Amino acid sequence: CYYFGMNYKRKGFQMIHNRKYKLLIVALLCIIYTNAFSQNLDSLLSLYQKEGSSLYRGEGKFLDLKSNFNGAVLVAKHDKVIFKKTYGWYNRDKDIPLQIDSKFQIGSVTKPFTALLVLQMVEKGVLSLEQSVADILPYFPKQKGDKLTIHRLLSNTSGLPHYSALMDLGLTKEDFFQKAYTPEQYAKLIGDVGFINQPGRKFYYSSLGFQLLGVILEEVTGQTYDELLKQHITSPLGLKNTGYSDNDFVENHVAKDCNFEDYLWGLIETFEDGEFRDQSTSYAAGGIHSTVEDLYIWSHALRSHKLLSKELTQKMFTTNKTGYCYGWFRNPQNMLERNPAAKLFLHSGGKGGFSTYIALYDDSTTIIVCSNVGPINIQKVVDDIYREVHFSNPMPERLVLPSLRNLKHFESDEEGGLPGLKKYFQVISASAGYAIFPIVNYLSSVLELFYDGGRFNEAYDDLKPLIDDNPNNEGIINQVAYMFLRDDKTEQALHFFQQNTTNHANAANVYDGLGDGYAAKGEHQLALKNYKIAVELGETNFDSNLKVYQENIKRMEKKFKNK
Repeated sequence: CYYFGMNYKRKGFQMIHNRKYKLLIVALLCIIYTNAFSQNLDSLLSLYQKEGSSLYRGEGKFLDLKSNFNGAVLVAKHDKVIFKKTYGWYNRDKDIPLQIDSKFQIGSVTKPFTALLVLQMVEKGVLSLEQSVADILPYFPKQKGDKLTIHRLLSNTSGLPHYSALMDLGLTKEDFFQKAYTPEQYAKLIGDVGFINQPGRKFYYSSLGFQLLGVILEEVTGQTYDELLKQHITSPLGLKNTGYSDNDFVENHVAKDCNFEDYLWGLIETFEDGEFRDQSTSYAAGGIHSTVEDLYIWSHALRSHKLLSKELTQKMFTTNKTGYCYGWFRNPQNMLERNPAAKLFLHSGGKGGFSTYIALYDDSTTIIVCSNVGPINIQKVVDDIYREVHFSNPMPERLVLPSLRNLKHFESDEEGGLPGLKKYFQVISASAGYAIFPIVNYLSSVLELFYDGGRFNEAYDDLKPLIDDNPNNEGIINQVAYMFLRDDKTEQALHFFQQNTTNHANAANVYDGLGDGYAAKGEHQLALKNYKIAVELGETNFDSNLKVYQENIKRMEKKFKNK
């Protein structure tokens, strides 16, 4: 482009500086790039459609998507769509192929829509971020509601658990999916659930929190969630294929979903219809249907502040604890380890056999994938698409945590041992822009490897920064204490249990652990004392494990009675 745009004289020839030539050359280069990209990406996705369920298929390609890809893909760069195509069927039984305007259930990608609606109400002065649920819903338990602010619900720092907590109320998954709930009934159900941690203390992904936001939106506006979605998002943007609808609409106007299973190393393959789930249970956390095109129009409108002020849009995309914004993830670990250089906001969603992923990269790349056959490793699909977008720029090597096969393997040159573990979190935290820490089970398993090898103190001292500063420190120390207790090393166990009560004085679980430590030592009076503290704190904090703490008191009192 530079060569053809310059005045050039040589042997009597002169090329005139002409802006039209520049634009023509740039346009030609863009066409060549787009065509090459489209062909490469189409070849890759076609391979995934045919061989995605295989682990390995030549040319250095490790597939292992868990099932063959069946869905729709849209890729945009610098506000221009550069690729969109469908692969597979809309209805497998009737052999109807997917179209680019085919509707998919998008699962938890509903959450960014709900977050947007809430912030639109904040902009209008109908809601404020520091308002509590108790101020808005008169039928929600007041003491619980006082602890739940709009900010905490949006940022997943509410302390509310995920759906699995409903089992503690005696609900099976099947019963929950089959039943229809009004918004008020849903809110009351959530009101019966205990907190998994103290509200505001740390991040915990909870669909129940976003369901509650849907109820709040209906309460303060007097409109249904569907009406709010139409009035404030889909109608202004002209989105004809996006909405929250009833079971009949989903049955008749949304792509059919299936779950794939193979047996005997792929010799037998089966497809099962996706499990029915009443739309009222998906609601504001997972009930929306959409298309890849509509999702792109909506995401572009978000980025250009068409639906929300610049100030509140920035608020929506500002990280809170563990990198979660308001309805969006920022640079999550599972994407950064694939490509540490990529920076993005994203959300994924799964419902039955449906999977959806929307990724908004800082370099103005947008990738949207919707699939109706599960299970699917959709993160790999998105990352591979991103690599095709940037095929001319080599991506950094993937970050890999040392595996936990055994201590010798963990410390091998291939795995990197403790230095490799620490380097992984240093690099990935720098890439994320916020501190990322090992999850409880991984770090506890590392410590157990060294414990079994007689080198626990060495590993614990080396990893202390990743333990002490870890937001899940309480769980790590608790597991370490039980590791010692398992081998009847009660003094060491008590040391860690007591450390937990010092660091987390308001957490019921740590006193319950300390009670177990004293019980193992035979100091039943001290055990009973700490179990009672656990119950008191559990009642104050509406702890989801309260019944466990109460049972421990009964067990200890029974011992005293038998004496």
